[in-house]
Amino acid sequence: MLLPLRGFLSVVFLYAGISKIADRHFLDASSPISIHSQIVAVRDISPVSGLLGPVVDHSFAFGVFTSLAEIAIGLGVLLGLFTRIAALGGMILSLSLWLTISWGAEPWFTSADVVYLFAWTPTQNTAESFGTGGSTAPTSGGGLVLNFRSCSEVFSLSILSRR
Repeated sequence: MLLPLRGFLSVVFLYAGISKIADRHFLDASSPISIHSQIVAVRDISPVSGLLGPVVDHSFAFGVFTSLAEIAIGLGVLLGLFTRIAALGGMILSLSLWLTISWGAEPWFTSADVVYLFAWTPTQNTAESFGTGGSTAPTSGGGLVLNFRSCSEVFSLSILSRR
């Protein structure tokens, strides 16, 4: 059931990571389309602006990390390796991008990153394997499990804080 969603998210994150590495302007701080320029542009409107100082100061390293994380997440979900961890990484990365780069989208629901955040939740909660038809029921055991309710609460609070 989650195969199309996992396939889509895999392709999106693999493409995003590879395209960042392939684009010579992405890591060039003097370029207007670099990660440095993007973070500087959104620093004042982001709800996590206080945390962006080190990101601006070390934008090259954060750009490389983001690219490699996107590739690792895409491969993990595509190949069914550490799927739950990869999905959690996708949720964290999507939330980070939404709270920074996409935060100024008007109207707010036009931001793709908020959609990706919620698209990762069923993948993270079920973590079924592509080829094995693994269990589709969330596991229990007291570990950190982000579910739709916790994500919707974060989403609701962030929207309310914008007003």
